[in-house]
Order: sequence, then C-alpha cells, then structure tokens
Amino acid sequence: TSSFAAVLADLEGDNLSQALRALAGTAAQIKELGQIQLRESARFGRMRDLAETIGGRITHMKTSLKDVESLAVNSKIAAANIRAPGTDFTTFANEIGRTLEATKSTLDQFGAELRVVRQHVSAAHSGQVLFETRQREAARSITERLSATVKSIALRHQRSSRASLEVKLGGARV
Repeated sequence: TSSFAAVLADLEGDNLSQALRALAGTAAQIKELGQIQLRESARFGRMRDLAETIGGRITHMKTSLKDVESLAVNSKIAAANIRAPGTDFTTFANEIGRTLEATKSTLDQFGAELRVVRQHVSAAHSGQVLFETRQREAARSITERLSATVKSIALRHQRSSRASLEVKLGGARV
C-alpha cells in the first residue's frame, strides 16, 4: 500500500502540476501568436487600402497627362493660327500650366502615400519575421513539452506497474 500511496502522490504531485503549467504556458504562447497574426493582418489591410488610393491617384495622373497632351496639340494649332484676330494664345498656356500644377500636386501626394506604404510594408515584414520566429520557437517548445509529458506519463506507468506487481506478489504471500 505504501507503493500505491507513492504512485498516487507522484500523480498528484509536482510532476503533474509542472505538466499542467507547461501546457498552460504553451496555450498562452499560442494565444499571443494569434494576436500578433491579427495585428499583422490589419497592417496588410492598411497597405492594401493605401495601394488602392495610390491606384486612384495614378488613374488621375493619366487623365491629367491626357489633358496636357490635348492642350499641347491645341497650343500647336493656336500657334499656327496666331496671326488670326481674336485668338488668345495665353489661355492655352495658362491651361497647360494649371494642368501641370495639378499633375505635380498629384505626384507629390503619390510620393507621400508611397512612403507610407513603404513604412507599412517594412513594419509588416518585421512583424511577419517576428511571428515566424516565435511560431518556430513555440512549435519546438510544444514538441519538447509534449515529449517531457509523455516521458513523465511513461515513468508513472512503470511505477504503477511495479506497485501493482508488488501488491500482487504481496497478496500471493498472504
């Protein structure tokens, strides 16, 4: 009976508590990794939104450049007819200048947004590298902890088998 008490104490003692704490620690790490994944996913969402905004700016720039091209053609036509009375060549030149300023402004906005995209991409990349590193560490930790738990259970099984055998042998003697 002292062997049974020893096995019972072993099963209820520090080894089981340590195994449970190890499993709880692993669960906490997995939860933290999930939260990191959510944050990184949100960063990638912001990058996608910025990319869409930049795409809109590019479309606007293409439209502006077509306007400039049309004005340039009109300026050439006006220049050819500049001797005609009532033709105001300065209107064409002013429109070209206005369109070019709008294009420059759009390009400046594009550059600023592109810098933000780069920052988000860099942060997302760093976060992804961190996530992958921690995921590898967690996987290695889980494997080590499960291996230790299995070894502990096997050891307990051996002890309980010995205790059972001792009880059986002791009962046979009586």
